[in-house]
Amino acid sequence: MTQQLSRPPGHDPTTSWWSVWLFLLIVSSLLVVFTGMLISYLPQVMRLVQSGHFSVSSLQGAERGPLPRSVIYEQAGQLWIVSSWGGTPQKLSTPGYIYSPSVPPLLTPSGQLLYSGDGVWLTNPFSGHSRRIARLPTGQVITSLALSQDGSQLAWTSVPAYGKGSINLYAGPLKATLLVHQQPANLCPCFRVFSFLHDSASLEDKTLLLTEDHGDHGPVQHGLWIFNLNEGAAAQPRQLLTSDPPQGALALAPDHRHVLYASWEGYTPLPEDNSLPDGVKTLSYANDLNIAAINTQVPQLASSQVIVPRQGLLEPRTLATSAYHWIMTPQFSPDGRMLAYLEFTSNLDAPFARSTKIYIVDIDSSGTQVALGSPQLLGVGESGYSELGDWLDEHQITLYVNNGIYALDFQHKRLIKIVQTKEYAQIIATIRRGRM
Repeated sequence: MTQQLSRPPGHDPTTSWWSVWLFLLIVSSLLVVFTGMLISYLPQVMRLVQSGHFSVSSLQGAERGPLPRSVIYEQAGQLWIVSSWGGTPQKLSTPGYIYSPSVPPLLTPSGQLLYSGDGVWLTNPFSGHSRRIARLPTGQVITSLALSQDGSQLAWTSVPAYGKGSINLYAGPLKATLLVHQQPANLCPCFRVFSFLHDSASLEDKTLLLTEDHGDHGPVQHGLWIFNLNEGAAAQPRQLLTSDPPQGALALAPDHRHVLYASWEGYTPLPEDNSLPDGVKTLSYANDLNIAAINTQVPQLASSQVIVPRQGLLEPRTLATSAYHWIMTPQFSPDGRMLAYLEFTSNLDAPFARSTKIYIVDIDSSGTQVALGSPQLLGVGESGYSELGDWLDEHQITLYVNNGIYALDFQHKRLIKIVQTKEYAQIIATIRRGRM
């Protein structure tokens, strides 16, 4: 025993060399794997930086300004809030909340958060005080929420969770909505609320814009209808935009006189990098982007203008990789003078990788007809999944990219990291602290 202990195990040169080679092989393998993980995790942010001449940074000192805004986002069925300056996210108190990709929470003008689940709830995102303002009928799920421009009026819809029943449309004062329209769930169009229409010709907050979901509880909104609440029980939706072929409204302009819409929507293959969240895997996407005035009297969409042209159907033999572009998450700036949107293309062969571009368009709606600038390319990402979120101010918009939330600063051409998330996070809204 003593003799064995006195002889060092590394004394045999053959054993020593094999040990060194084995160690180097393990280290090299780990480096390859780790480097691959970094490449697969960061490519889109890196590409956005290179192609758009952006720099990734965090705000320092005087750059931060007098007060930060906070970003509210949803992740793994919970709502969180984090400063736009970065820091540790805080989970919001949201009793009764049930995640639904088709019904994201809304921020009221007074800074309260409106959300759905086992009813409709209001919460103060800073104090945590929550209260239910509308109860959900038994066996129903909520499919839409909409607030009037001043936050005083609410409209929402519910449908049967399973089987037969009725589609219910509620509207009225924020804390006292009433049933205003009901129809059998098996008779479509199956309506849900798209927005209030606040305009002098639409009797202020007594007109709703509706879309239909074909009985799908997911984030589907095809066609467009106008619904006058002043007509009472006799009110019937009047069509502005058909739902066949698949087309629909995408966003209402801040002036409430114009709507952004797609005249054709389609489906794309799922990328094999597992970057797509479960809630968006079955979504259709807009192939074009148009803006039109809403004529509430006829009713009809008028003076339509093309921002991104529609692509016709191509012959199979002429289809090239990335032949089709698709539009997602268009966002008007708060003053309505700018529109940001993502455009992506998808490879037609496995692994169906996506390439994403960020564009902005200047919009002037002060005249009788909207004046559009040319789309400006801000950046390109070669893989992963991205979404645009709420605006922080007139030149900054939030952006989700590959498990991270960023602020995209158009003016200073930089990407400011807000928070790294462990998985997909949907940006809900931005709010200034002290607003309450």
